[in-house]
Amino acid sequence: MLRHHALACLLAALVVQGCGAKGENEPDYDYGAPQMRTAIEGKWVGQRVDSASEANSTTLTLSYVPADIHAQCGTRLLESGNLEGTLAPRCMDTSKVRVTGTFETKEAGAPESVDGSFGVDSLRFYGGGFLDLGLGADRQLGGELENGVLTLDVLASGQRRGRYSLSRVP
Repeated sequence: MLRHHALACLLAALVVQGCGAKGENEPDYDYGAPQMRTAIEGKWVGQRVDSASEANSTTLTLSYVPADIHAQCGTRLLESGNLEGTLAPRCMDTSKVRVTGTFETKEAGAPESVDGSFGVDSLRFYGGGFLDLGLGADRQLGGELENGVLTLDVLASGQRRGRYSLSRVP
């Protein structure tokens, strides 16, 4: 019985400790949540680019959502998201921030709520990254921010239903 208790305590200490403080082997990121927030937050305007029909005006407005949990090593988990279980992810080279907002197209007529994340898969930040947003109950917006242009695909049941190109409005 004492042996099981000691083992349980040791395991609990390792889980709580996580990776510990930043050590020699932990990657050295050159950015954090403020830089990611600056890159993605705001109003983005553009049009559908995959349609033979008339170009349709599109607006995406995104707001940063501060994290309510912290990673167990360094500060790399920059979102709360929908984490399963009670432990935060450990020592990943991906950084994400949570964003919410609205997506409005001429076809839809009214703004639709979006909720998801903006992420960067790099130790260095060059102003770009990937966006993954839920749109309604059965659709997603997925895309990439590169060179100040946000390219988004609307996906439903795994199929692309539209491609949009957006630029930030100052």
